[in-house]
Amino acid sequence: MRTLSSRLAIAVALLLGTADRGRGEDWPGFRGPTGMGVTAEKGLPLEWGGAASKNVLWKSPLPPAALGGDPDHNQSSPAVAGGRVFVTTAHWAKGAEKTKLAPEHHIACYDAETGKQLWDTEVEAGPWLLTDLRGGYAAPTPAVVHDRVIAVFGSSIVHALDLAGNLVWSHTIADHDKFDVALPESPVIYKDTVILQLDKKKPASKLLALDAKTGKARWEKARPETGFSHMTPVLTQVGGKAQLLSLIHI
Repeated sequence: MRTLSSRLAIAVALLLGTADRGRGEDWPGFRGPTGMGVTAEKGLPLEWGGAASKNVLWKSPLPPAALGGDPDHNQSSPAVAGGRVFVTTAHWAKGAEKTKLAPEHHIACYDAETGKQLWDTEVEAGPWLLTDLRGGYAAPTPAVVHDRVIAVFGSSIVHALDLAGNLVWSHTIADHDKFDVALPESPVIYKDTVILQLDKKKPASKLLALDAKTGKARWEKARPETGFSHMTPVLTQVGGKAQLLSLIHI
């Protein structure tokens, strides 16, 4: 499993390796700046890795490997903003009973130019102790908005850190017993609002919006007609208006 964590760190490097340094487009959340998984960058590599580590700029171990832990089934994709790379991870001590103990929850930051770890902050686990580990604790990709890093964990909690790695606020997601086997949806940012799609057992599904600065709830929208979609919604412009596209699983 140590190899798994190392490979995940290599993937961080590959995203940064060939775009002109200093001009690379930020990738501040899941599926990038548009939520569509596309970029305006040109000349990106079509090949990487292998025995010669082709097109790999740097490698840096994630906390589960660096700290000698047993990693969660999932570690997040990276978010890249302001010359820094942010990831969420989770791991247990070697030999721990994983279904009886929550793993350590970490948010880590790396220099995008060199791969040097700038900080690694351990945050509190939420109230949900997973008995089915397929979805894992660290699947959601963090999002960066202004001077905040927003991280959602599968234990049913949201944490916001400043860019120096200090905890600013936390928000526990209620009714975790109504989720399926995981809370995999990544946060979506609209201006200074954090939007979470929380699909649960019918009729408990909803959209929840939090203030990025304070973590206080701004609004919520019930989705009683949908069950488990495990999907991160997408922001787009339709007719000049911002709209949120969300899958309904009937």
